[in-house]
Amino acid sequence: QVQVQEQVLSPKRDLQVTVGVGEAKFLRFNCLSPADVVVTLNSYSRGADPLLFISVDPNSMPSFGGHESSTFSHWLEDKAGVHYATAKGLGPNGGILGLMNVRNFAAEELKAVLSLRCSYVVAFDLFFWDHLRSSAVCPSLPASGLTECSGHGKCSRTGECQCDSHHAGPACEHSKMEVL
Repeated sequence: QVQVQEQVLSPKRDLQVTVGVGEAKFLRFNCLSPADVVVTLNSYSRGADPLLFISVDPNSMPSFGGHESSTFSHWLEDKAGVHYATAKGLGPNGGILGLMNVRNFAAEELKAVLSLRCSYVVAFDLFFWDHLRSSAVCPSLPASGLTECSGHGKCSRTGECQCDSHHAGPACEHSKMEVL
């Protein structure tokens, strides 16, 4: 049986984690009120291969077959050492984060820091069937000082980076090169 760690990831309370090759860890995360979230994993291990899964249901473990968000969709785009997962509609009781160090691709133990950013749902607009948020929340590189979209794009209303013409990636962290 898989156990959820006692540590809780919350805004402004980063967690250091270690995950062996082929292992997984599960921990709770919470914004303390309804929110959309970005979980950032900054790894110190070059030979590790992390994969994040998010469940916004505090009673349901995330898995390959059942999760609200994962880093799998932009796994190939993530900059080495930095990975993101975003999820919408986190309730006041939080959710569960799954972190794997994928056996087939990992050559070493994963040592990393997890951080959580929240965009709080302020109200619900019944006329337009949309949440009114405190702000949009988009991925960013830790080195950018938590500037949304790494300073190379704008955060859309849906929480996705709209990169300028010279950058790409989930956090606009990759420079584009023209090949002629």
